[in-house]
Amino acid sequence: MYVIRARNVQQALPEALLALRAHGIRESSRVGDVLRFPSPVTTVLEKPMERVIFHAWRDANPFFHIVEAAWMLAGRDTLSDLTPYVKNMENFSDDGGVTQPGAYGKRWREHEGPRFVDQQIWPDQLNWTVKRLRENPNDRRVVVQMWDPGVDIEAADNNGKDVPCNLTMIPWAMGGKLHLTVFNRSNDIIWGLYGANAVHFSMCLEYLAGRVGLAVGTMTTVSNNFHAYVDKIPPMAVVESSLFHAGDPYSNAPDLVAPTSLFADWGFKVMDDAYERVMREDLDQFFNHGPMATMSDARWPWLRRALAPMALAHQRHKGPRLGRRAGTLSILSSVEASDWRRAATEWAERRYRVPHGG
Repeated sequence: MYVIRARNVQQALPEALLALRAHGIRESSRVGDVLRFPSPVTTVLEKPMERVIFHAWRDANPFFHIVEAAWMLAGRDTLSDLTPYVKNMENFSDDGGVTQPGAYGKRWREHEGPRFVDQQIWPDQLNWTVKRLRENPNDRRVVVQMWDPGVDIEAADNNGKDVPCNLTMIPWAMGGKLHLTVFNRSNDIIWGLYGANAVHFSMCLEYLAGRVGLAVGTMTTVSNNFHAYVDKIPPMAVVESSLFHAGDPYSNAPDLVAPTSLFADWGFKVMDDAYERVMREDLDQFFNHGPMATMSDARWPWLRRALAPMALAHQRHKGPRLGRRAGTLSILSSVEASDWRRAATEWAERRYRVPHGG
């Protein structure tokens, strides 16, 4: 078992790519050649709330990452919520682009189980987790399941496009902190493990910790098949130049770039269930009626100050070309989460530097 221990994803990704270069084996896969590590790999992130990735060579889409993570907390599976940010999401659906049947958040919250047991509805696993850990923070029986054999065996056998890669997550407490371990069958480290997965699982960890009344601890992912697609691996000279602190704004500029808590400005030590209902209602408002409707009306400060303005900035970026750059950057300047603001601004500016970028 190979272990990568890093402060955050910004530092973990270059280290992982160098490990793949040193030890990886080239293999064919269902969707292209990969460089695969010859054993399972465990990644330990010491500061998982530092979840935003900034490497220009990675060019991660921060708008998609933040919206998808909120989509998961809301327990949704409707792809029209996400396709404005990544049109390609339709290609990972087995029902013509309507839903993502393996959506993790839907399975966390309210998943229709296998047909052979009368469409059994799974319980809200996040609420159950909170209940158990409030009663006993040392509980070792708390497991949040994402793999459903009643659905996923059939999908795998029929070459389905949406078979969950992340299988199970286990929250556990130690030293006054809530930690999270995620088990994954097949991890694309560029787009998945150190990209979207780092955001939505760390936000789920932070959400659970706030409800239980613990600080956020480490996040560990055990990747059985740890790989990168060969055509997506950047030149190693570029990767080496951004190793560790050299390319990490969280380390280099902590006064300018820092994670913003989901619970900032709510002022509680333990998030009670009334606040949780507010979060869920505001998320429903955001996805059902759009970010403009929640900019002023949302009661959840993080949604007003981070999620909604990020979504509005993306809408402006995708809108009329006249004044696109100025309009997008103006909206982004109102994003109070400094890490998301910086990543989104840099992502947008990279596009405006291209001729005719708007």
